[in-house]
Amino acid sequence: MTTRKQIVALLYCLILGVFCTRVYSQSPVLKRTVSDILPFMSLQRDPLTRLLPVVVNEKCGFIDHEGKIVVEPQFDSCHDFSDGRAVVMVGSKTVVINENGQIVFEPKFRLYGHKFSDGLISVCSRSDTCAPIGYLDKEGRMAIQPQFSTGFPFSEGRALISVDSRWGYIDKKGRTVIPPKFLRASPFSNGLAQVHTIENTAEWRGPRWFYIDKSGKIVRSQRPREPAMLVNGFAPSKWNGMDWTLIDETGEVVFHPQFDTDQIRSEEHTSELQSRSD
Repeated sequence: MTTRKQIVALLYCLILGVFCTRVYSQSPVLKRTVSDILPFMSLQRDPLTRLLPVVVNEKCGFIDHEGKIVVEPQFDSCHDFSDGRAVVMVGSKTVVINENGQIVFEPKFRLYGHKFSDGLISVCSRSDTCAPIGYLDKEGRMAIQPQFSTGFPFSEGRALISVDSRWGYIDKKGRTVIPPKFLRASPFSNGLAQVHTIENTAEWRGPRWFYIDKSGKIVRSQRPREPAMLVNGFAPSKWNGMDWTLIDETGEVVFHPQFDTDQIRSEEHTSELQSRSD
């Protein structure tokens, strides 16, 4: 005779679309084969990512978009793939693998970044203080020699770096394209980045925030209470401490003030950089 517990369990399975061949009254809770997709995967930000990290029986591996396991779960920690590489951990050892699950290289020092961007990833050069920081290529070779206090992932061909508590930008060759002179800064997005300076010159008229292009040229100055990066070509901005506006990548207002709420904000902003630079 079917028990009430078995009926409830069967209904639960049918609702979730899960096929159950047998339900035991001693085991009313079904064990999932794939327990979770790791929360730091970037499927929404990078729709071209072919593999996604998953956890199976407390080990992580990678599946494709159809749910097929491509890299067998064998690692203790996994970051998502980018540029055909993923940073994973086996015990306390960090290694970089390719999309076949093969180890490409084991970093000599701790990786500062967690994923490749534009074919590069930031790496420490010391085991105690980490800095100076350089960048490795996809084969583990030092592509940009260690020389920075902080080195963030590349974005649109530029990487945000700091030297002596000032922020600037380098290209993929390691050349300084915008000298470190800003108190705070953000990565490039939609061709622009936000920087904050206290310089009081004819050009910069500090202290305030500015939008700059990839050459370092000022596009527009602003005084938002909470600076925000451009997302899909637009960014919220609070001008003169008053009303919220929406600006485009040229700095022009495309949405005129009509709200007095603080709920308009970008998903990506510079608070992380501010906290690290303070």
